[in-house]
Amino acid sequence: MKRTVSIAILSMLIAGPMSAMQPLAARTATQLAKHYAKKGFSGTMTGLHWAIALGQPFVQGIQNAMILYDENKFFKNFENVDGQITDFIKSELQKTHNKEIDAVKIHPLYAQRSIPMGTWNKHILLAPSTAQELTKALQANDQETIDKWRAILQHEGSHIKNNDLVLRAAANIALPFVTHGSVKAIRNLIPIAKKTRSFLGEQLIKIPTALGKNAITTNATMAMYRYQEQRADESISNDINLLNGFKRVLCDIESATVEHLAQFNLSPELMERCRWVDSFGQEHPLPKKRIERIDQRIALLEQSQENVR
Repeated sequence: MKRTVSIAILSMLIAGPMSAMQPLAARTATQLAKHYAKKGFSGTMTGLHWAIALGQPFVQGIQNAMILYDENKFFKNFENVDGQITDFIKSELQKTHNKEIDAVKIHPLYAQRSIPMGTWNKHILLAPSTAQELTKALQANDQETIDKWRAILQHEGSHIKNNDLVLRAAANIALPFVTHGSVKAIRNLIPIAKKTRSFLGEQLIKIPTALGKNAITTNATMAMYRYQEQRADESISNDINLLNGFKRVLCDIESATVEHLAQFNLSPELMERCRWVDSFGQEHPLPKKRIERIDQRIALLEQSQENVR
């Protein structure tokens, strides 16, 4: 009997504190759940922020760096062009820029993208139609067509000489972090930006902030590309035949662009405004602006020739 009473008393003594601790344990568990839920949500939003802020330029930069690291491996399955074209292109690049390349290949997607020719540090890539046109021109000694492609090769050779592809890959990888640091520094200088937000507000603002950073990075990258393209245009020799050949290529691009936009029935003024806004997201300057610069150079050369006479 005494033993039973002792057990009952002991049970009451243990049960009392335990029942008192149950609300505390529940509150602790709830607090821990909230803490980890907030931490998980914050981590998710931060991950989304960086995924958006880094964007396509960063991915492209990584891909281009991998290609540049081993171009022969990446392009080994691309179709080689015939020997006559390869000899012509290698000879021109050696003569104008003192640069050697490993191979000239056909890029199967250039036809779909309306790209006649492209370059890497050790490879020149052609659209199938470009290879066909060059073959006919070389066989027929069509100097006008040959001059056109010589001009384009001088443009592409400038990219190789100036390591533009390497600089683009490096910029694509580094610029998102430069943008992040710059925005952070500016934010610290603006008093209103230091205002403490709620937890939810602090997390949700990460998405529009990331979109803004992406836009800044993309525009800065495209501005660098356009500078490189303009510099490559200016590297073309002061030869009227070459400049006229390059101008024909630009005129074809301009005509195709105008024809494409004509389907939207825009007024000429609105079309120009749309093209101007769109140009900030393009890696090449507007064809119209490039043509104007080429025309200026041709006019100066023609004037010089007249003065000599």
